[in-house]
Amino acid sequence: MPLTRASLEELVGPGAGESAGDYLWTLNFGPQHPATHTTLRIVLKLDGERVLEAIPDIGYLHSGFEKIGEHLDYNQYVTVTDRMNYISPLANNIAWHHAVEKLLGVELTPRCKYIRTLICELARISDHLLCNGAVGLDTGAFTFFLYAFYQREVIYDIFETLCGARFTNSWTRVGGVSQDFTPLVIEKIRTVTDKPIKYVVLTHYHAVRVLGASGYEPQHIICSEATREMIVERGAQDYKSELQRFPRLFQAAETIPGLTWPTITFKDRMSIWLGKVQVDIIHAGRGHTKGDTIVWLPEERTLFSGDLVEYGATPYCGDAHYKDWPETLQKLRDLRPEALVPGRGDALTGEQAVEEGIAGTQAFLSDLYKAVSANASGGQSLKDAYDKAMAALQPRYGNWVIFEHCMPFNVSRAYDEAKGLDHPRIWTAERDIEMWGALEKA
Repeated sequence: MPLTRASLEELVGPGAGESAGDYLWTLNFGPQHPATHTTLRIVLKLDGERVLEAIPDIGYLHSGFEKIGEHLDYNQYVTVTDRMNYISPLANNIAWHHAVEKLLGVELTPRCKYIRTLICELARISDHLLCNGAVGLDTGAFTFFLYAFYQREVIYDIFETLCGARFTNSWTRVGGVSQDFTPLVIEKIRTVTDKPIKYVVLTHYHAVRVLGASGYEPQHIICSEATREMIVERGAQDYKSELQRFPRLFQAAETIPGLTWPTITFKDRMSIWLGKVQVDIIHAGRGHTKGDTIVWLPEERTLFSGDLVEYGATPYCGDAHYKDWPETLQKLRDLRPEALVPGRGDALTGEQAVEEGIAGTQAFLSDLYKAVSANASGGQSLKDAYDKAMAALQPRYGNWVIFEHCMPFNVSRAYDEAKGLDHPRIWTAERDIEMWGALEKA
């Protein structure tokens, strides 16, 4: 594009542009990749073929990712996220599908969350290894670069074993991943670190928590005395019930070690040290179950609440103590956490977000118990209580994850407690059938 005479004279002095062909031009050179760790555009000012000025514009990049996304579905687009930051493509895969799942209200299985977190952390480490290695290379530390690059390749071996690709992985899917961990993947990870899992904390008793915890092969399994009492009381029955209800999940059941039994129990609280990090394990009180346990990092002011707090997800209350739960939540508030990891939903950072998570759970419990107890005290049936509770809670909480799944169990337990039954009944297969029979009556 031609510049003005004033601009010409400013750049090359008075008298420029006297002849008709005497023009300056601006030329965009790039963007290009002179190295893997940046992009570069140079804005050139030209007088014919003579470069008068070169202005670097570091980081300039227009990829067209948004336009590409207009023609792809949620799973197809994961191939594009590989290229957004190809130094840690698996982390991009996970971030993309996490955003999609949050938008759609899709809840992941605990196992999926675990393996995604592990792989995302490996991707982060591989990214830092290359970036820091490149800084070393640029400053003359070639040996440092080789060390970093070698360790990155070890991690890439794990990725290749996991999904068949080292670089552009496209591993995640809506609601899960394309391939699960295999023994070979775990073997590869063990080549990087052989550090054992020292502790597993059972935040409460439920079959989905204690049937498989031994699979981590920890040195110690910790739970409250009240949680152990529930394992003793109903563990064997729950195991049998789960096996009958979900045979698909129990393939090769003979290989399952059975119930997980704690190696360490405590009454009110205990502390362990992970290096210099203090970890307080506290039986906060009855709520989600009678043995609810939280993990508190006092220096970091970070709280792992277990299922005492859910965020954007429906609390399961089939073994709950509705009247005690709000008091237990207050004990969590009293710690003044600045970060909270709930049983379901996003991790919360900042006191305001933490309070929002706790208050949301408390409001749900209050609204549910109020609706059910009013019907139970009036002598109405379980089905009447359920129908009225659904009508009362659906507008505010109906979009929460697993709302419709949890409500039959939640109403049943609230109905029992309102009738004076303090200790929750065991959820046997026979009781399941009994509940559904009552709720499905015309």
